[in-house]
Amino acid sequence: EMFFVVQGSGSGVHSYLKRLGYMVMAVPFGSSSSKPKYFNKRAEMWGDLKEWLKEGGAIPLGDELRDDLVGPQYYYAPSGKLQLESNEDMKKRGLASPDLADALALTFAHPVAKREDERGYGYSGQAETVNDEWEI
Repeated sequence: EMFFVVQGSGSGVHSYLKRLGYMVMAVPFGSSSSKPKYFNKRAEMWGDLKEWLKEGGAIPLGDELRDDLVGPQYYYAPSGKLQLESNEDMKKRGLASPDLADALALTFAHPVAKREDERGYGYSGQAETVNDEWEI
């Protein structure tokens, strides 16, 4: 329904998707959070991602995304707001930028309404059930 891209680094992607007719919104990670407990938009999105996972959200199994999600440390800024470690500070600790986790967190940038079909109805299809060997 919507593509979110990082403002600045995703400008080429943003323009290209817009030209193709997709709904695209640039998200400035360093902008103010809409929630008072977070230092910036990036910390807010990661916080929303964490809550989604705690409530039963699921991610694919694999080392790369898992490593990205557990890589950044957090601390409280002098304002008392939660802040994530910067990519530059992670690099100083020998860790790569958490690109996959940031991309997943971007999906929590803003609420997105379901698109209506040509009759004015929201999507009403049945969710598909996926069976695989992984059971929790």
